[in-house]
Amino acid sequence: MKSHINKEIPLRVLHIIEYLNQFGGTPRKLLMLCRNINRRRYKLFIARYGQYSCLEKMFSDCMTQVIHLPYRKKWNALFVLDIISICHRNKINVIATHFARANIYGAIAAKILRIPVIAHEHGLPRNSGTTTVKTLDMCTALLRDIIVCNSNAVLEKTKAAFLFNRNNLMVIHNSLDLESYKYIDDAQKESIRSNLGLSHDNFIFGFFGSFIKQRDHATLIEAFRLVHQNQPMTRLLLVGDGETRKAMQNLVNSLNVADSVIFLGYRKDIANFHQIIGAYVDTTSIASGFAFTLMEAMYYSVPVITTMEMKSGDEYVTNMYNGIVIPPKNPRLLAIWMTRLIKDRTLARKVGYAAHRTIRESYNANVFVDRMTSLYRKIARVY
Repeated sequence: MKSHINKEIPLRVLHIIEYLNQFGGTPRKLLMLCRNINRRRYKLFIARYGQYSCLEKMFSDCMTQVIHLPYRKKWNALFVLDIISICHRNKINVIATHFARANIYGAIAAKILRIPVIAHEHGLPRNSGTTTVKTLDMCTALLRDIIVCNSNAVLEKTKAAFLFNRNNLMVIHNSLDLESYKYIDDAQKESIRSNLGLSHDNFIFGFFGSFIKQRDHATLIEAFRLVHQNQPMTRLLLVGDGETRKAMQNLVNSLNVADSVIFLGYRKDIANFHQIIGAYVDTTSIASGFAFTLMEAMYYSVPVITTMEMKSGDEYVTNMYNGIVIPPKNPRLLAIWMTRLIKDRTLARKVGYAAHRTIRESYNANVFVDRMTSLYRKIARVY
């Protein structure tokens, strides 16, 4: 590992990511880092697979170069040589990787180059590829200097997945770039409601995220049906797309609540929808990181309900203080708490205000960037 880094020259860090084609949690986190990092001390590069993405302009606007890796079949050892070439051309000091393919190839390239490598675990289930991919992922974990997890729950899950080298894990929590979140006025809110066919009499529950089985939309939809039976002016707003969306639309139809559930698909303007809902419900049924959409709801002072299975109660959401934490996969209990937030506006306001303070004070961009840059300096042996 290189240890002679000139403090007067910016530390050069290469982030390798599989895709930038959607504005998901990982690209947003990288963009927050690029926007807020001290560019006199650090120079970031993004290497990615896949086709051109409109997100690349956002990175270039904050002086970050996006490098396209050559088109190859998904698993091709020549990617290692591609990464080595990029590192030589740009005099990279640290490699950071995101998701299985980047983790595997990045770790091998870093050790050939004798530079440090950081792997990031983002809270989704560990790769669901073939046995060969899982084995390679596990073996190359030996080559990673640090594995950064975005929550303690993800750290424990990642530690359990590896048979060895389980002491090089650390936690750097997700955060929000608060300067990029704007408030909309009443006229804009009214326009959004009108476009969705909603009135001021409607109490809106929201859940924004990809349609995958681990999000457990079914529990939320079943709970909403129970709430809607006694509160017919309630509505459920679901933003996102994915493999389970069609099944959830069929479920909504079978429960006869199709007129009260809105599927919006993938949207980039999620922050606006947070400002028209009355409560946010995250039924994620896996131990995961602090979801950006949940954090956004909290920042906008929206009362949130989340599940114990997500492990958020231990780290982010404290039950009855800045949110409601309940057991997973329990539609009847969820319906009780959804109804409580409709009727008890004092409770809703209290947890909403506390949620806002939590994000503003503890999960902002400055906290995240300080921790990441400290790790870069430490791992590159710059003190």
